[in-house]
Amino acid sequence: MHFDSFNAQKLQSIGFFLLLGVLIQSCSTLHKTAEEMMNNESYEEAIRTYELILRKTPNDADAVAGLKSAKEKFLDKRLIEIRLARIGNNPEQAWDLLLDVVKREHSWSFYPTGKVAFTQEEETRIAIEDLKRFVEVAVRQKLPLKSEHAVRKYAPIFEKSFSSQFSVIDRISATAGREKCEGFKKEVSRKTPYYSQFILRFCEYYSADSRIQRSGLNHLDFNDFVGPVEYQTKLVRNRSEMPKAWDQFLENALREALLQTAWHHGKGKTKLIVKADGTLGEEILRQKVNMIHEYTVQIPFEKVEPVKVRRVQTLKGSHQVKDPYTGVVATIPVNDVKEYDEVVQSKRTEFRTEVRTFGYEATKVIQRLNAEALAQTTLLNETLIVPLATSTENESITHDQNLPMVRLDARPLRLPSADLWFQDQLGKYKTAWFEALKQLWIRKHCEEGDPKRSTQEQGNQALKCARQKNISYPSYVENWFEESLGVSVVEFSDLFSSID
Repeated sequence: MHFDSFNAQKLQSIGFFLLLGVLIQSCSTLHKTAEEMMNNESYEEAIRTYELILRKTPNDADAVAGLKSAKEKFLDKRLIEIRLARIGNNPEQAWDLLLDVVKREHSWSFYPTGKVAFTQEEETRIAIEDLKRFVEVAVRQKLPLKSEHAVRKYAPIFEKSFSSQFSVIDRISATAGREKCEGFKKEVSRKTPYYSQFILRFCEYYSADSRIQRSGLNHLDFNDFVGPVEYQTKLVRNRSEMPKAWDQFLENALREALLQTAWHHGKGKTKLIVKADGTLGEEILRQKVNMIHEYTVQIPFEKVEPVKVRRVQTLKGSHQVKDPYTGVVATIPVNDVKEYDEVVQSKRTEFRTEVRTFGYEATKVIQRLNAEALAQTTLLNETLIVPLATSTENESITHDQNLPMVRLDARPLRLPSADLWFQDQLGKYKTAWFEALKQLWIRKHCEEGDPKRSTQEQGNQALKCARQKNISYPSYVENWFEESLGVSVVEFSDLFSSID
């Protein structure tokens, strides 16, 4: 018992040192990689490599020093890019790069010192001056959202330093927004509900005393929007032992898709009836099949081959010597050694690998899955029909024979989960339903209309179209946002998540 415990401890020690050796070798390779990246000025990749080393060996002093150096050099290089962008008269690019620096420093909890810190301080001071000029120009252009977006976007740059100067800029932008609200009040009209609603949100954003007639806004036409929805879903599974909650699953998918579109509104007046039915089918076929299992055995055999053997032979003889003085002949024994090679037949046992086969009977199980559905509704006098038709086939060989002599193991049935496949298809159907609703919104609400309309009417149409997020907006929409508000649709969405 003591001997077994000793061996176990010994094996654990060997395993530990083997693992340690692998880690050391791995880290050594990563160190070389990081050094090459540093030499190539690929500092961001070097940072990731040093971080990987430290995840494996947290106390690696060389990696700690390397990571610090890589971060400093990265920031130094980025600050040079900031300066070049500023000198190239591209202040917004410089601000974006400076914002990236600040975010990285916060993420790393690493703040440079010395020359790099001085350069960053200098660029931040120049950036606050450029931002002030940018805001003042936007205010003179009567585009407070242009200044507001810049102020909100680049605020993190100035949180640690220049906060007092930034507060002044923030107040300039906010004052311009409140003044713009006063002018907007006169443009509220029942004829332009989306534009009027934007004005309300605009004034609320700036906490202005807009005194807009909310009662008038409450009576804006929301007939274009969907409020209550009745779902009539029927999704049948062809196997009674399977779950029966698929009707609700389909309804939830259709509901979630609708909520992601611009059609849904809390105050929507249009009642929608969505009818959807379909089938989820699973067919299982079983076939007996004859299988051939190959396995190998080691067959012993006697191998004979010639082998050269070195032999040594001792030859015994005599040699007669006559004494020249006495004439006596003496016989002297002589032993001679002779070496020679002899070829003999050597025998030894060897093994050859032989492939053998074993026939057995198994069952091939074929799984056929199909999903069919059809959802339809009528919205703004247009019937929307979205079909689903998809299928797949899987097969698995199974048997319960377990024969160690021929190294044949039992094979359990391995087929993908039908429920998971059905859920995946309904998830794709949800996406298809969402895309159909989104395209319907574009067709109904994103047409340009009469280009001679007033700015308010053009804005009403552009704002209505822009309610649907993540689409390719017509050029007239982007143009109105840029020319009338000074921001893109995306920048506008950063300030106003939606117009309810």
